[in-house]
Amino acid sequence: MINPENPKRLSHSIKRIQKFSHFSISLILLVGFMWATASIIFIPSARGDSIEEGASLFSINCAMCHHTESTERKVGPGLQRLFTRDKLPVSGLPVTEDNIRKQIKTPVGTMPSFAKLSEIKISHLIEFLKTL
Repeated sequence: MINPENPKRLSHSIKRIQKFSHFSISLILLVGFMWATASIIFIPSARGDSIEEGASLFSINCAMCHHTESTERKVGPGLQRLFTRDKLPVSGLPVTEDNIRKQIKTPVGTMPSFAKLSEIKISHLIEFLKTL
């Protein structure tokens, strides 16, 4: 117990608390740094899983109408290098994730709607389209 009537002992106790505080802050910073580093290392793996899921979704829902290795028309436009283009092939809107999401859910032209796909599945599909 700290006795406020003994200033020397009080000073010693304060110094111990300060040392502990510095140690605690250092430990928290170290753990935070390690977590941030681990997150950076593992994000590509998570993105890789998303791309694989997107590729699977594409083969089930899109491959019958769209080429992935060409810009040539199949039933719908070829999607090779889609994210390097200025505009989406049918709507003419800028190539953005939001505009692709809109085209999937409420398409322009003759493409059927894929509004039944969940947001996460559409995100996987978009990650795959970025790799073409």
